[in-house]
Amino acid sequence: MCISCSYHWTTYTTSIGKKIKVKEYKTPEKEDMYKARSFFKYRYHETFYSQYAGKIVHSQTPDSASYIQFDTARIYLSKTAINYLPLFIEGVLYTQQFYCALDTSCKRTPDYLATTMSGERIINPIENAALNIISFEEPQYLKKSANRRRFKVEISAGSGFEVVFIELANDQVSKYVSIEEFSKAARLTFIGLAWGEI
Repeated sequence: MCISCSYHWTTYTTSIGKKIKVKEYKTPEKEDMYKARSFFKYRYHETFYSQYAGKIVHSQTPDSASYIQFDTARIYLSKTAINYLPLFIEGVLYTQQFYCALDTSCKRTPDYLATTMSGERIINPIENAALNIISFEEPQYLKKSANRRRFKVEISAGSGFEVVFIELANDQVSKYVSIEEFSKAARLTFIGLAWGEI
């Protein structure tokens, strides 16, 4: 029986004769919407995270890849994610939050993967030690309010990617404003790893 018109149940038989039921969605967008809403419904818990207090540098590699350097850790931003740069520049979002969302032990990149360039310690991207955000968006289906905004972030993970959802709060705004304006008094209130895809 279908509870939602965005999916239906299909029964498949494995090669050993076992029957399994699988949800099949009308479109990939419907599947994303359903999974995202379920994720927030069952996993959401509000936590106020502090802003980054260390040194933040925005720069580009020689081949024009944009990145944000947080002391010795680095986040690369794709061309679509660059629209959300103010959230990183203001220290609302930073590497440690993503490390903790991806791995409950909050593993950071080991120091031996860091190199020195112009007297500053940086992460060597050749060693795959930096986070690479390949997509950053604010989907319509996640809209909550002007002062509570939810985002879907995709982080490169080898041959696939990890989907992380975040919620940011800014009690000083009462209507939808640009990300640049929103980021000035925003705080991270939720971050969580939802799923991975290969």
